[in-house]
Amino acid sequence: MPVVIFLYTKCGPLYLMDMYSLKEKTNPTKYRSFTDGGRFAIKRSDKFWYGTWSGMVIEKSLMRTMKTVGGLTRGRGVQESVLSRWIMRMSFSHNICDVVENFSI
Repeated sequence: MPVVIFLYTKCGPLYLMDMYSLKEKTNPTKYRSFTDGGRFAIKRSDKFWYGTWSGMVIEKSLMRTMKTVGGLTRGRGVQESVLSRWIMRMSFSHNICDVVENFSI
């Protein structure tokens, strides 16, 4: 498990760099709605207080694939070599994550 924690925390500085440059990269109207209007959540229902942060949606999607048949926790051990191969095969989900991030901004 330490490998998983290391790989997850390794992305922290990249996330912070993106957030610090968000104002310059984003349309001013969208930036204001994101920061002041609370439009940083993805709603799956019309219920009040039923939004999920975009980062959590991405993480939930990736964790769901880990727990399906053929994923890391069903039938395979979470060893460093297995984890590395699984992560390398997940490159196709990069496009999906980009679309979700662009939609949320």
